[in-house]
Amino acid sequence: MQVIDRSVLVCMASDVGNFFTNQFNNVKDLFAGNQSELEKNINRVKDLLTAVKEKAKMLEPMANDAQKKTLAQVDNYLNEVQQFGEQVSKEGSAKFEENKGKWQQMLNDIFEKGGLDGVLKLLNLKSAGHCTLVAAIVAPVVLVFTR
Repeated sequence: MQVIDRSVLVCMASDVGNFFTNQFNNVKDLFAGNQSELEKNINRVKDLLTAVKEKAKMLEPMANDAQKKTLAQVDNYLNEVQQFGEQVSKEGSAKFEENKGKWQQMLNDIFEKGGLDGVLKLLNLKSAGHCTLVAAIVAPVVLVFTR
């Protein structure tokens, strides 16, 4: 089971942070049964990719080669998901079944083939590196409030 460190998701909306820390086990958890779920899950993935993009420079020193390759692709994945989200919103439930299939393929391409699931593992550090990660995230916030 992959569980993302809550401190990394501080900038994300409550629903998204809770989803990826408590409910997300694998890519199938992001599949949709209806139009509303599809739109919600597209937004969850957009928010996750945005958070990873914002933390990429901090994650790179801890990443292996495959994870670094994925981090370099996050912008492309984010653009792809944003464009698909716009398409899904325009087309509505009339094309749900078609878009559902496209979404499942996109998720497999991004998480499994593209390696985003490996980056999620990187975010779930449980060692001394975890303290460094939390400190790197919290330090800029503390500096802002102390100045």
